[in-house]
Amino acid sequence: TSQKAQMICRKHFEQRNLLLETFSTERCTECPQAHYVLHEVCNDNRRIIELGHHAGFYDDAFTLPESQDYEWFYKPSVLYAPAVMLDRTNFHDIYPQLCDAETPIGHPEANRLTTLMEYALSVPAYATIDMQAATDEARRTATLTVNCQGILPYQGDARLFVFVSEDSVHSTTQAGSGGSFYHRHVARQSLTPTWGTTFDWQNGTSLTYHITLPDTWQTKQLRAVAFVAGYDENNRNNCQVLNTATASLNPLVQSGI
Repeated sequence: TSQKAQMICRKHFEQRNLLLETFSTERCTECPQAHYVLHEVCNDNRRIIELGHHAGFYDDAFTLPESQDYEWFYKPSVLYAPAVMLDRTNFHDIYPQLCDAETPIGHPEANRLTTLMEYALSVPAYATIDMQAATDEARRTATLTVNCQGILPYQGDARLFVFVSEDSVHSTTQAGSGGSFYHRHVARQSLTPTWGTTFDWQNGTSLTYHITLPDTWQTKQLRAVAFVAGYDENNRNNCQVLNTATASLNPLVQSGI
């Protein structure tokens, strides 16, 4: 006698990528060491897509309003950095010794992250995301087209989120770094509202975004990050990311996923 299990067949396999959201700021003395840990744990795994929010421990020049809104994922009145979320998912039921039951946010210890990442990457993709990006470096503009569609049954409120991030952003005022530090995958702009854009799960959607790139952004380090996630305004543990994709905005790199 075994437990009941639900089996679902689909027409094709869709690779799932993992969204790793980090919370850190220039005022956080422990954040530089945490980012070195992330560098080692991620190990250039292209299925791990990072998005850095400068929030959780005060703010700084890189803080976005959307990033501050995501402090909602923390336990009430318990803000800190460094911190991470993996696919906005709380893994407490599977790894109670590693995760807090109240929040999907946790500390970035290497062993903890390795275990949770391995599990998260084994979860099926519930949606497909396709992105095409084109950048005009002379005019400092970019056009991004995102297509997404559900491919497995999902009963929640699924939404599309799109960000522009910049990697290796140099700082000379990072606490705990000795005066020079390069920030990882900084969220530069949200192209969708804080809690995403609703779409037809069954039939999918195609959306185009036109972006003006400030002169201070290094185009060769820019990329778009798009992900589909659920949203439940009453439950921070019910906002799981269902799949994620990224596309480079580097005009020298052909970009399409």
